[in-house]
Amino acid sequence: MRPTLSATPKEIVYRQVYTSFQHDESAIPTVEHLGYRNIMWGSDYPHVEGTFPETRKVLHELFDDVPDEIRRRMAIETFNELFDAGEPPG
Repeated sequence: MRPTLSATPKEIVYRQVYTSFQHDESAIPTVEHLGYRNIMWGSDYPHVEGTFPETRKVLHELFDDVPDEIRRRMAIETFNELFDAGEPPG
């Protein structure tokens, strides 16, 4: 390939591509088993295809049995990293 890439395609995607999801149960195993960590959950409020008014139910269905480290990464840390947002208040 010309020009020669500075890293493998996988390394570039893992470093530079961020994704989000709302209802997709496959997102959590992707983080757990593939090591792709740039996935964040979002409600897509106020759009009709979002999770509102069932957001709490969706969160419980998706994250109740997920290890704290992965839940925190997907719900807070990925967003903070991408947007340099810092920690949420209190």
